Amino acid sequence: ERPIALNTGRLRDQWHTMTRTGGVPRLMSNAPEPVIEINAADAARDGLADGDLAQVSSRYGSSRIRVAISDAQKPGTAFLAMHWSGSFAANAGTGPLANPTADVHSGQPELKHVPVRLRREAVAWAGVLITRRDLRPTGFVHWSRRPVDGGWVYDLCGTETPDQGILLSRQLLGPFAGDKLVEYTDRRGLNYRAAALDSDGALAEALLVAPPGQLPPRDWLVSLLATRQPLASADRMAMLSGRSPVPMPSIGRVVCSCFNVGVNQIAAAVAAGCSTVDQVGAQLRAGTNCGACRSEIRTIIDAGRLQAAE
Repeated sequence: ERPIALNTGRLRDQWHTMTRTGGVPRLMSNAPEPVIEINAADAARDGLADGDLAQVSSRYGSSRIRVAISDAQKPGTAFLAMHWSGSFAANAGTGPLANPTADVHSGQPELKHVPVRLRREAVAWAGVLITRRDLRPTGFVHWSRRPVDGGWVYDLCGTETPDQGILLSRQLLGPFAGDKLVEYTDRRGLNYRAAALDSDGALAEALLVAPPGQLPPRDWLVSLLATRQPLASADRMAMLSGRSPVPMPSIGRVVCSCFNVGVNQIAAAVAAGCSTVDQVGAQLRAGTNCGACRSEIRTIIDAGRLQAAE
């Protein structure tokens, strides 16, 4: 009935419930949202794909968490980091799943081997809110948030129809004057975009809602939020598209937190000929300070070799 054994533990850059580390954008960039890691064989059996939202249930409770397919997990096992609380996500923690029976001497509950079952949620829409405001959304099937320079990014999704998802998400927008807020909804009512400027003409907030898999990248809008500078005319015209008028390559998920080096940069260095962690470090500085990311860099190098061999 519950064929997967759930293990819990800490993330590389986080500590306890992230009351301090969770407020540091660079430390949150390596693992920006709660995910449950499972083996590919278990995912295939349960009809789950990488990035799906799953309801994870045990005898004691349930959580909703995105799926990450990982070779690090053996068949029949899963891993969910212990840090996530209601401050950073909606019901995505390990607490509701854990066996409450505690060790008689230490008081430690059973956190390392909890039988769970995963069931795919039929997500019908997804959204992202980029804002200066510190919010706690309510009424959503799932949300998670992470700090960025200048504010917060909220990932939203739900099983409601897209038009209902748009109505729900619009409630998060701040009380901006009409001449400061620009909105767009497509003719089918499936895609919604909004952007608001402050009194100086700088980006204060952006909201994008679309069917799953159809959201544009958010890197450029996040960078605009951080600058707090008045937007140029070309940037204003491009706001609702979410895409920079000048090509802006994404660094991808941050691997090296010390020097803010992303997975796309490391993969490009490997494709260009770097074949060791030290060579990547010499070119990008990644892995040359605390060393915590060196194993992940090695994994990217190995993946590049495998792809080249194919």
